[in-house]
Amino acid sequence: MARNYRPVDRDQPFLVPPDMREWLPADHLVWFVLEVVAELDTSVLHAKSKRGGTGREGYDPDMLLGVLFYASTQGIRSSRQIERACSEDVAFRVLCAQDVPDYTVLAKFRQAHQDAMAGLFAQVLALCVGRGLGRFGVIAVDGTKIKANASKEKMRTLKKLRELAAEELAAAADVDEAEDAALVPSASEDLPPGFEPGSDRRSRIRAAIKDLEEVVEDENKPHDDALEKRLAKAEAKLARLEANRAALQQKYDDAVANNRPTRPAPRPDTTRLQDARKGVAHAHTLLARSAAQAAKEASGEADRIRRTRRILQRNTTDPQARMMHTRNGYIMGYNAQLAVAEGQLIVAVSATDAPNDQEQLVPMMRQVEAALQHCRAVTDRTDLDVGTVVFDNGYLSEDNVAAPGYDRLIAPGRGTMKDGKWAGKVKGQEGHKITGAAQTMLTKLALPGNQEIYNRRSPIVEPVNGHLKDRRRLRQFGRRGLAAVDAELNFDAMTTNLMKLFTQVWQPARIAT
Repeated sequence: MARNYRPVDRDQPFLVPPDMREWLPADHLVWFVLEVVAELDTSVLHAKSKRGGTGREGYDPDMLLGVLFYASTQGIRSSRQIERACSEDVAFRVLCAQDVPDYTVLAKFRQAHQDAMAGLFAQVLALCVGRGLGRFGVIAVDGTKIKANASKEKMRTLKKLRELAAEELAAAADVDEAEDAALVPSASEDLPPGFEPGSDRRSRIRAAIKDLEEVVEDENKPHDDALEKRLAKAEAKLARLEANRAALQQKYDDAVANNRPTRPAPRPDTTRLQDARKGVAHAHTLLARSAAQAAKEASGEADRIRRTRRILQRNTTDPQARMMHTRNGYIMGYNAQLAVAEGQLIVAVSATDAPNDQEQLVPMMRQVEAALQHCRAVTDRTDLDVGTVVFDNGYLSEDNVAAPGYDRLIAPGRGTMKDGKWAGKVKGQEGHKITGAAQTMLTKLALPGNQEIYNRRSPIVEPVNGHLKDRRRLRQFGRRGLAAVDAELNFDAMTTNLMKLFTQVWQPARIAT
């Protein structure tokens, strides 16, 4: 039983200067982040900082990097939320040493140093490898689609983009004319270059037009699978109306033959009959178009047309984002490629605007080799040789099977290996005939030991994909453009590797008392 309550006195000032090292326990993540930043070579960040002139002092890039690292570990992506946390959260206050950076400082830091993120990722990877993380006997590569900071509703064709550009120019000309008439200086005259009103939207529209002008448009449309039923229904309706008119005509003829009073003779052609005949003719036209489309489907031309149509549109918010298919439907986004070693250490990452993974196999293997060469040069590990690289069926092609490089296993379709046999669908199979790349991989997967190697693909890479989206909150990129998106992906992959190092290796240094 307590004797009394402990005093609660919020008006009591500090009697001695507080030591921030006592605010957090010795094993807190913040101390690890500070140690890592101190160990990294951040000269590339300091090189862009201009010092020695007039004006107020700037923020230390190492401090800003540490704040962003810790924010990423907490799943905080918004610059405004990070600024708020630097005022309210003790861990963030320690990181920024109670000198709270404005959200604009954080946003500009990300923008100014996006080109440095790949280099920092390589340093963090070498740091993790040097501490013993990662086993490279099997490396799994996978691509995951992540939403862009853009809406699907902002997709526009080349024709529409040209109309928007004309509207922007006309609006700008009207504003200039009105300001000249009123002798009022433009607001843009007081702004530095690049900050003029509306310049960003116009530049995005111009970029999208330039990109689309390099592609030839194809106007073919996809077929309707229900046209046979539609035609049958139209013909039945026409037959029913013609039978009704014939019955009325017969009734009229009988009445005239018997000299009985009757209504006027039925018209030979009614509005309903005319509409029914038009409906049948239209159904025949659609059916002929469907037959032509079916022929294109059989020849593969329809797939090329649909791919071309997707290419022939650009997004006015983010012209480099692409429409991509996921298991939950289409999204406006980017394709994030990851190469992950055993132990779930991310070895290489790359963001691309290609909706398909086929063209990413060779570039990802090259990135893996470059990353491991760097690690060999800066660490003393001798076990950095790759055994096998495993891919899912999205990477299957004749070129990828035959390409030089690491030994690889590529899934021949959707399914898994069970008891030395492929259980599932085979890509490109026609009946019982399996040829080409799929057959090559089926034969290779049946070799002793390869089944076990391939079945490790999913446990290696899939949790990392989920970790990026769940823990790093990378379900949607915050910035726009392929270069910015790639920098964002590198930063979050770097943080994921650091958390592996923190949870598996790091030993907190003793705090001096």
